[in-house]
Amino acid sequence: MRYSKAVLGAFAMLAIACSSVPSFTIPPINIPSIPPINIPTDAPDGQNTPAAGNMCGLISLQEIGAAAGGTATVDENTGSNECTWTIAKTGSFIPGTINLRLDSAGSNDLAIIKSVWSEGQDVPVGDGGWWGKGINVLWFLKSGNTYAVQLIFLTDDEAGNQLVATNLATLAASRL
Repeated sequence: MRYSKAVLGAFAMLAIACSSVPSFTIPPINIPSIPPINIPTDAPDGQNTPAAGNMCGLISLQEIGAAAGGTATVDENTGSNECTWTIAKTGSFIPGTINLRLDSAGSNDLAIIKSVWSEGQDVPVGDGGWWGKGINVLWFLKSGNTYAVQLIFLTDDEAGNQLVATNLATLAASRL
């Protein structure tokens, strides 16, 4: 089974957090609710369908920044079937990360994901979606493939994170 860098990184962070290494607490950041974003009908480059493997071409930096409430930049280590954005937020010393990826080509079933992350809920995105509570990942189906939007250190507000992921997944699904 293939795991993305973002999922493996999250497991590594969890293992570190659960080890005997001393930890520290990051004070909560008060972040206002994020309103839904308007979804344009064309991809940022003016085409309705981005070139194959161009995940960063699905959503503009301005759209990512507006949804996440900060300034977005594209991670230079982004691969062809994924795009990772770093989000700088005023008043936060830890940048957030948003990752959009093709999670499983040719797989149009959320049953395995739901069985592994049973704490979640259905989300009306693309041809069906599933929000993994507590892990800030929204998987969605579109055109016979499974995609994922993952939020890392964006906020500590589960509902706000789900709204951001849903808005971005809806935008991406409309352009796939």
